[in-house]
Amino acid sequence: MAMTSNVLSAVRSFSTSTRLCRISRRELMDKEKLKKELKQFLGPRNIKGEYHRNKYFYVPQNHTPNYIETDGMPVVNGDQVASIVPRRSRFKTPTYIPRDPSVHPFPHNTHTRTAHIIPQDLKDRIVDDATVKGYHPQEIAHKYGINLQRIEAIIKLHSIEQNYEAPVCINSQGIINELMNLVLFEKLIK
Repeated sequence: MAMTSNVLSAVRSFSTSTRLCRISRRELMDKEKLKKELKQFLGPRNIKGEYHRNKYFYVPQNHTPNYIETDGMPVVNGDQVASIVPRRSRFKTPTYIPRDPSVHPFPHNTHTRTAHIIPQDLKDRIVDDATVKGYHPQEIAHKYGINLQRIEAIIKLHSIEQNYEAPVCINSQGIINELMNLVLFEKLIK
């Protein structure tokens, strides 16, 4: 027992993480400290309340988003357009993915891809498979390679469209009859 206590005390004295260097959870999550760090990150505010010196803040101009241009290239400073140079990588995956504006909505993030619009004929085939042939939505999703939630949404939307009735006035038939009588009466008078 004496031997183990000597070893433990030797290890404790050798350890670089002393009690003073450790930060407790309470100190780490201190509200005032977090506020101070946030103010330090954001920088000074101008009269409008914008953090103009923050490198992540860009003042909006002409009420248009400042990260997408009409040609689809990202804007760096005013008229300068960012040029992305492809680099060779030692890994198998390429570091540069060419950007297709129809698939990649954000110019700086080529890994984000939007879902394609499903054509009407494919929607009709999906509804036909679900209603007439009686396939399960999972089978249809696997068959066409479309997300299950999108398949279920297409089927649900089709059922809502089929059950939808146009709002009709309560006395619409009576009003139509009265108008017809009025028109006939006016023709008889003339």
